[in-house]
Amino acid sequence: MTACLFFGIFHKALRQLFLFMRYLLIAQAVIALLLVVSILLQNRGSGLGSAFGSDFGGYYTKRGIEKFLFYATVVLAIVFLALSATNVYFASGMGV
Repeated sequence: MTACLFFGIFHKALRQLFLFMRYLLIAQAVIALLLVVSILLQNRGSGLGSAFGSDFGGYYTKRGIEKFLFYATVVLAIVFLALSATNVYFASGMGV
């Protein structure tokens, strides 16, 4: 009776862990997609034009949406790294 109760509780906890890992993977995929979009939306001035001689020649400060995209990219990268580390931690069996 005691062993059956123990395995029932263990099974329920393991099922909750797998459900948590599934949500973790979904969150990681969404953050990865948002990270790609935020990187692609950033404007890098002349792009490859500086390789062919059309250099901007000066520095400018980020303002408005460009500043928001920069900080959003940094935050999304940190969140993605944290989700990846958490996913590796639980997948390696250390979180069990």
